[in-house]
Amino acid sequence: LETGSAIWKARAYFLFMFNCRGMNFIDLVKLKKSQLKDVQVDEQGNIIQAKLTYSRTKLGEQKSMNMRLSVEALEILNHFISNAGEFVFPMGYTESKTGRKTYKQQRKRINRKLKELAKLAGIDPDISTYYARHTWATLASRSNLPINMIREGLGHSDISTTQIYIDSFGDEELDDANDRIVA
Repeated sequence: LETGSAIWKARAYFLFMFNCRGMNFIDLVKLKKSQLKDVQVDEQGNIIQAKLTYSRTKLGEQKSMNMRLSVEALEILNHFISNAGEFVFPMGYTESKTGRKTYKQQRKRINRKLKELAKLAGIDPDISTYYARHTWATLASRSNLPINMIREGLGHSDISTTQIYIDSFGDEELDDANDRIVA
């Protein structure tokens, strides 16, 4: 993908959200540089270590999220952070009717690019920004993380919500589990 192209940016946003425990797109769009904490930079000015603190926004509920950024998230961050302005990513957000409309248009555009990306990768093109969240939860579950840890990682207050995010296991995985139990 050509660096900086619309499809490249969609991939970068998706990977950043995945690396941030399945961050919602609205929270990515609202992310401000001031929310980066304990930032360490190298001689070239690249961020090599940082923590992220943000309030998860969903249906008026706000949940404080704090996390150390992964190497991949830092690489993505370094590409975008030099943009002028207070926001990390060049989309910005305003709490207004117009701001919400603009956000929805951005999300629709990114989702179209993710579908193009999926086709290029030869996978199911029915993908959206929300897949970053579901994928993180499913992989966490399949890595045997406790459900309460996954719940907290996603910022859920109710474990039943978390269970919706976790993909069910396939026959092969269930057969392997059965082999371990009956052996």
